[in-house]
Amino acid sequence: MSFKKVTTLLNSQNRNILIMSPSPLSTQELITRLTKIGMGEYEAKIYIALSTLRVATARELHEVTRIPRTRVYDTLSSLIQEGYVVLLSGRPARYHVTDITATFERIRRQTLTELEELGSGLATLAHDPENPSMRAYELHTTYAVTHQIQMILGRVKNELILLCRDPSLLNEYTPLLTAARKRAAVYLVTGRHPASGETPRTWYTGKKDLEEGIFQNNTDTDQLTIIADRRESLFIHAKNDGVEGIFIPNDPRNDYFARKILKDLISASDRHLSSPEPETPDNDHTNPKSRNTTNRKQTSIRTNNNQQRNRKQT
Repeated sequence: MSFKKVTTLLNSQNRNILIMSPSPLSTQELITRLTKIGMGEYEAKIYIALSTLRVATARELHEVTRIPRTRVYDTLSSLIQEGYVVLLSGRPARYHVTDITATFERIRRQTLTELEELGSGLATLAHDPENPSMRAYELHTTYAVTHQIQMILGRVKNELILLCRDPSLLNEYTPLLTAARKRAAVYLVTGRHPASGETPRTWYTGKKDLEEGIFQNNTDTDQLTIIADRRESLFIHAKNDGVEGIFIPNDPRNDYFARKILKDLISASDRHLSSPEPETPDNDHTNPKSRNTTNRKQTSIRTNNNQQRNRKQT
């Protein structure tokens, strides 16, 4: 139990009052914790002083806390409105705190209810793929953009499409891309051939429509577009000395965009694949390797059948 001896002016006479705090917390610690639940610093100081004095006038609270007297009245009005303090009738006006146990039990229940509603709302946004609403969030700092890229690469499950003007921009994400390839089919579409030592091990360029639509018609500030699991999308562009972005967590257009892009890549695979195909399951209908393997098997079967017919005729 801590004690604080203060001098205050009561009934026009100087008297010493011993203020006791039943809490093992210091006065500063109490102030800090009260501000964390929404009180201002002046509100916290007056609430602590009034809790100790039980009943006091604004003048007495001014003498104890050294808060300017005009601010004392404003602060008391705010505490009354929030249910922490009540005004007693009479002159001069006196104030006392409401029942502390009941007050903080009310705050606890209200806070838990708000947290449950907040958590439920966020969970709905994160896990409801049928939610038709589309929200876009602007990312104004390089840190925010980098963090969002890391989050997307870390949670992608099935398919990842990256449209990147300069593949060297992805070098810092090499470990995350390597891990993503173990979970999902990764398609990196680039506007130029990666240099030796750059991130992509497998990459594509597209046919004329894709190349002109994505890389040639855009400005140099457009740096990277990511489509993850045909749901999330992130658009990144350069601005001044950094980058900014727009993140859409549930974009209903992404399924169409992904199909269009992959169709362009697959139909142009013979001319535009410049290294081995992406690490996708062999039974994936979007996998160029699977399609080529199937074609080779069908050709082999037809050749064997023709040979057998020729031998019979002979």
